[in-house]
Amino acid sequence: MKTPKILPWLARKHGVSEARATKLWADALRYATDKTGWVGTSDYWKVAMDRLLELLEGEAARSCQPPLTSLVRIQTRLGLLPLIAWQGALLVASSTWSRLTAPSRRPAW
Repeated sequence: MKTPKILPWLARKHGVSEARATKLWADALRYATDKTGWVGTSDYWKVAMDRLLELLEGEAARSCQPPLTSLVRIQTRLGLLPLIAWQGALLVASSTWSRLTAPSRRPAW
C-alpha cells in the first residue's frame, strides 16, 4: 500500500511510530471508502486525510508524555548549587591555608 509522503513527518509530529501511522492510514482509507463510496476522488482523499489527522491526534493524546527532561535538569542543577558553592569556598580556603603555612622563600642573607 502506498502511503503519503508526508506520513513520516506527521508521525514524528504527533509522536507516533511510522509503523503505527501506516496502520492508521489504512484505517483512514477504509473509513473514507465507507464514507464516500468512491475511491480516488478528491473528496475521498480529503476524508482520508482528515480521518488520519483525527486518528493521529487521538494517538498523541493517548500516549502523552510530559516533557520532564528539562525540568529534571533544572532541579538537578539547583540541587547541586550549594555543593558547587562549598567546593569553591573550600578551594579558596585550601589555597589560602597552603599559602600562609608554606615556608617563606626569601633568601637568607
